[in-house]
Amino acid sequence: MSERLDIVPAQLRVIVVRRPKYACQACEDVVVQAPAPARLIEGGLPTEATVAQVLVSKLQETSPAAQDLKSRDPTPP
Repeated sequence: MSERLDIVPAQLRVIVVRRPKYACQACEDVVVQAPAPARLIEGGLPTEATVAQVLVSKLQETSPAAQDLKSRDPTPP
């Protein structure tokens, strides 16, 4: 079993992936399990949507428009 974090706007959810193991009673020491799904960050928790959300929010914070808004005087004249 493995778990990954996913983001939905204003909502976080945990995605659980169950990978049961199957064994043959006639065979000795043979256990089969489906491969784990590929991840953007190997061994990491975030999904592709979580990484995209973080990158977009970082890009928005450093954009010239955001910098212009931060540099303005917050009090109206």
